[in-house]
Amino acid sequence: METNSLNFNGDDEITISVKLPLNLPDVLEKFQATLLEKAMERSQGNRTHAAHALGLNRTTLISKAKRHGVISDSGNGHD
Repeated sequence: METNSLNFNGDDEITISVKLPLNLPDVLEKFQATLLEKAMERSQGNRTHAAHALGLNRTTLISKAKRHGVISDSGNGHD
């Protein structure tokens, strides 16, 4: 069985600050954006590799990354 994993440890530790009272939808959106940013950094902008690391299909990664402002609509990413 193939597994997809993206390891965040050591220097890649993810910390998210939230204000109380907690708004779960906002926290989840922020966390998703952070994961997308990290995956794109670790894959050096390679969308296919970032998508694989997150267990997403490439077009889903692109859609989510654009929505979160992680990538632009200009199509400057590479695969």
